Amino acid sequence: MTDLETLAKDRGIKYFLISYTDLFGTQRSKLVPAAAINAMAKAGAGFAGFATWLDMTPADSDMFVIPDARA
Repeated sequence: MTDLETLAKDRGIKYFLISYTDLFGTQRSKLVPAAAINAMAKAGAGFAGFATWLDMTPADSDMFVIPDARA
């Protein structure tokens, strides 16, 4: 796994945008500070599926998006 936090320090990156596209083609995203990106790369960034029109209710568990450092 690429160490994204070190990469960010080397390149002066302060934030990462973690995103995915929902079923209607809308990009959903979360801005993550560079200091927290390695934790997101391991555990994922949580999104409430019901809030993004994925036919879920608040009782359903969150979705976790894991960044792809190869992209």
